[in-house]
Amino acid sequence: MTTGIKNRSLRFTLIELLIVVFIIGILAGILLPALIKARERGRRAACINNLKQIGLATRQYIMDSNEYFPDAYNKVGSKEYFWCFMEEGGNPYFEQGPIYQYLSTSKVFECLEFSADTSVQPYKSYGRVCGYGMNAEYVGGSPASTETDILNSGSVKAPQLKKPSSTIVYMDSAQIQGSNISEGFFFYSRFNYVSGGEQSAMANYRHSGLAVAAFADGHCEESTKPDAVKDVQHRIGWPTRESCARE
Repeated sequence: MTTGIKNRSLRFTLIELLIVVFIIGILAGILLPALIKARERGRRAACINNLKQIGLATRQYIMDSNEYFPDAYNKVGSKEYFWCFMEEGGNPYFEQGPIYQYLSTSKVFECLEFSADTSVQPYKSYGRVCGYGMNAEYVGGSPASTETDILNSGSVKAPQLKKPSSTIVYMDSAQIQGSNISEGFFFYSRFNYVSGGEQSAMANYRHSGLAVAAFADGHCEESTKPDAVKDVQHRIGWPTRESCARE
């Protein structure tokens, strides 16, 4: 008789079990949003650190390159030089990128928020290589062969920038690829300075609708707002014209 009572006391009743599950559900509902926000803050902090390192490497490059910024893109023979790596024969080589010698690792080109996005389709067959883009409006020149003004020129000298504290050099970047997105590598303001036509949207406001950006004077900001958004789902749009240093 005593044994039966002890066994019953050790067993949960169905009601008690439901209460426990209910309490766990409430706690999860309270803690989950906080954990998600903490993860987002951590990823944003990592982005700031990455872009600070990239910005510092760029400043060292400028000192060694007669005050010129690295080109956003340049092709020499079979070699395609993006600002962040060199591509040849369908393979990326970070160690031959313009600023790599001033960095300790290629990991700084990876945005954790971008890497975690399941809608990202790598631009090249070798996979994702860079979550950031360079100002191809003016600072880094432009890879666009169809432009007829300064957009199709090489990079500029640092002293040519009129407002370095408000000129973005690097920021979160991606481009629309059908229903998905891929690396952007570059970014522009919304309207072409010559034709007035709308340019490709390649700035990615992936951090809760904001972007992390590195400016020409060396500082970084974690809450850069878009001038306009073209793809609301993927938060891809354009930075302001002023931040691209053309006026």
